[in-house]
Amino acid sequence: MRGNQALKLLDRVIGLFILRVIALSKNKDNKLPDNPKKIVVVKLSAIGDTLLLYPALRALRAKYPIAEINAICTKINREIFSRCKYVDKVISVNPKALLLRPFHTLKPLWGIKPDIAIDFDQWSRLSAILACATRPKYIIGFSTEGQNRHYAYDLAIPHSRTEHEIECFLKLSIAAGATAPDTQLEFTVTDKETAEVQKFLDEHNVKSKNFIVMHPETPAHGRQRHWTAENFIELGKRVIAGTDKYILLTGTPAEQASNNVIQSAIGSRAICVPPVSLGFLAGLFAQASALVCGNTGIMHLACAIDTPVVALHGPTNPAKWGPRTKSAKAIAIKSPLQCSPCLYLGFEYGCNNNNCMKAISPESGFDAIKNLLQNQS
Repeated sequence: MRGNQALKLLDRVIGLFILRVIALSKNKDNKLPDNPKKIVVVKLSAIGDTLLLYPALRALRAKYPIAEINAICTKINREIFSRCKYVDKVISVNPKALLLRPFHTLKPLWGIKPDIAIDFDQWSRLSAILACATRPKYIIGFSTEGQNRHYAYDLAIPHSRTEHEIECFLKLSIAAGATAPDTQLEFTVTDKETAEVQKFLDEHNVKSKNFIVMHPETPAHGRQRHWTAENFIELGKRVIAGTDKYILLTGTPAEQASNNVIQSAIGSRAICVPPVSLGFLAGLFAQASALVCGNTGIMHLACAIDTPVVALHGPTNPAKWGPRTKSAKAIAIKSPLQCSPCLYLGFEYGCNNNNCMKAISPESGFDAIKNLLQNQS
């Protein structure tokens, strides 16, 4: 929904009105239920956010091992929830359908009736409405500055501008009674996906740990996070000249033409990976020496596999959204511009260009790669 201005406007105007109405009918003395049998978590986007949610889900499961945990999501992040062993049932909703056919869309949620509902979205009013639509006994969510989305909650936890989002999500689980044993990310790669990756590497005569993945793509709604093809080309040439590593370029179908240009310009030992599944990508990262990319869900996917990461941060704050790995080293390169970072929630960019990303040099990227490779030797 971040990239859809019409949905954002309706969310802000109509969503706020609906939440105000719901708040008027709530019992103000609701208490957190003991030993909940059913829990609903709501997270409508995106891949990266949902991966960062895993520690909070793990904490819930550890506290309530026999509770049924249902996740309400969209097609954007459904696969991430579906692979999560801490979730029992995944319910996908369509935000556009909710506007066109609200009763039809909300009907499956109406009968859930969880003991606890936790809204893990940070700014959307729609997610709060969906959490309320499940008719929970108790509802928890973020009170986010300027978003006016917390009125229907029984407990609103202030959302932090400075803490990493993993810690923010964990606060909601802690409010639901859980403890926070760790902040480790995770993602399961199947044996089939591992075999498919190995077959691809064998076909291109590339050995495990002898390649670096570059993922130039950024979300369609976040072009201000884009590092130019010219920068990736220059970085790739430095890698080829200064190491024995191959370069594998990844991206969605929309990025293939650009990746082909980058591959052709780098030349020797650069390979374009065709569009693949998230599981294949994760399996590829597991065998890579490092990943270079901007602040995207793909960055967090690599962290969940514990792959060394070079993360390029212009408008985004690495203290808030930066790479978190368990044991492998991750390096966040910050833009040198004083106006960087400008983002808090992910859509309120300070400008319409990406000068902060352009100011990150290929040389700094190569220095970071050399640092990671030295630690692996």
